[in-house]
Amino acid sequence: MKKASQNITKKISENILLPTIINLRDNLYILSFRVMKLLPAHYILEKAKRMGKINDKTIVAETSSGSFAFGLATISCEMGLKFHIVSDNQMDTNIMSQIHNLGGTIEIVKPVHGGGAQKERLIALQ
Repeated sequence: MKKASQNITKKISENILLPTIINLRDNLYILSFRVMKLLPAHYILEKAKRMGKINDKTIVAETSSGSFAFGLATISCEMGLKFHIVSDNQMDTNIMSQIHNLGGTIEIVKPVHGGGAQKERLIALQ
């Protein structure tokens, strides 16, 4: 009996970073990302590391309410970096749980004036 080959990786992102390419018909393809915003988070943090702008003492901090926060949390965890997300009450509780499980911290701010909380998130980030 032939054994199935397994692709074992040491990092979460190695399995989910790049999209699956689906050919719909001649010259028409779809890129299916398993986790949106993981690719830009990977690019930003790897470039910052190569440029010497971050090191193992860096705390990655960002304001986000969703998939970019999870992308940063995943890549930061893999790089051994601490990370802190500033968000609002619109953040999905599943994403919050995943960020906490990866070792991140989350600060939730409330809007002072009606509408969104982007201004308050940016103030808290500083």
